[in-house]
Amino acid sequence: MKEMVLAARPWKRFVAFSLDIVVLHIIVLMPFSGWMQSSFPQGAGLKAAEDITGAQYAIIFIIFSFALLYFTLLDYLAGQSIGMMVFGLYTVEQDKKKVPGFFKCLLRNAAIMPVFPFVILWLLDPLFLLLKGSRLSDVALRSHVIEKVKYSQN
Repeated sequence: MKEMVLAARPWKRFVAFSLDIVVLHIIVLMPFSGWMQSSFPQGAGLKAAEDITGAQYAIIFIIFSFALLYFTLLDYLAGQSIGMMVFGLYTVEQDKKKVPGFFKCLLRNAAIMPVFPFVILWLLDPLFLLLKGSRLSDVALRSHVIEKVKYSQN
């Protein structure tokens, strides 16, 4: 079996990310569900920012911090998240073809945090991925996501 390295296809990145969101729901949101239900009463709907209490902000920040930790540590230690593992995708530095350092992994995943200026990337990263084939944060940090495809030569 031979292996070919390609730029990851955007649809695979999207599905891998969606799978990661399911994993995060199971390992982060479910353990916090009791705490969240008592802090965010049913039927309250979305509140205006001025109506959210300090405790609610703390819960939101903790949850998103765990999400950031999930993506950063898996990117740094394995070069891929669980969703990326399923699709054979890897995060690598642009020129070196190795896993980026911890700080780069942290920065490339900081877009998950619901704070300014990172929330801007919630729109720009997917748009850039669809138009250019790579996220804006990947371009800025000189990293990219590759796909390793195995094939047999007949």
